[in-house]
Amino acid sequence: MGWYGPSGIGTTRGLEGFVDYNQLPFRTAFPRIPNKQPAGMGKHGGSHYVRIGDGSFSATGGWPSRHMMHLGGGWLGQAVTGRAITMR
Repeated sequence: MGWYGPSGIGTTRGLEGFVDYNQLPFRTAFPRIPNKQPAGMGKHGGSHYVRIGDGSFSATGGWPSRHMMHLGGGWLGQAVTGRAITMR
């Protein structure tokens, strides 16, 4: 597997590289803690207009977006802000 991320994130090789250098730092910085989400922020993100699954196959359309709190450090060198953000 090769992961080619946007500027500032870069590329990794293999699943282990993706988890260690992309997924884990992101999930540490933006943990899903339901009782710390501000009112009105979605639990699972938003703006997807279709999600289809059939057995082992799935398809989705729309754009990836997240509503979350910046509660952990270490992602792209940013200090913790404790602020609500929306990424799209």
